[in-house]
Amino acid sequence: MAYRIALLLPLVAVLTLPARSNHIIGAEITWDCLGNNQYQVTFNLFRDCFGITPGVQETISIDSPCDSLDVIVTNVNIVEVSQLCPDDIVNSTCNGGTLPGIEQWIYTANVTLPPCDQWTMSWSACCRSTFFVNIGGGPLYVESALNNVVAPC
Repeated sequence: MAYRIALLLPLVAVLTLPARSNHIIGAEITWDCLGNNQYQVTFNLFRDCFGITPGVQETISIDSPCDSLDVIVTNVNIVEVSQLCPDDIVNSTCNGGTLPGIEQWIYTANVTLPPCDQWTMSWSACCRSTFFVNIGGGPLYVESALNNVVAPC
């Protein structure tokens, strides 16, 4: 019996360690009018380099009373945006070091949106990084609004 307890205690200790979330720090959705009801949607995802690497594509939901669609945005660029002194960037977790590192993952896609006064572009994730202690690791939701009835561009 003591042997089973001795084996069980390390397992319980490992299982009770705090789990790190998916390491998303923040996000934003922007759009640029290309003309003729065409828009370039840009999704910026900011991640803690200590954690999980995002995928090469994400899905942005675009909803309105006029229509709804899911748009697949694909990764076009990754930029390190760590808030470190220039000499310390090489020591960030983005570069294999131990200093806090942050990357901006930039995703884009072109989409055609017919005129409507209430377009909402949104993205959500279950868990944000616990990197910042004041916001915790709760869910993350971002959205951007577009009214292309009055002024299409």
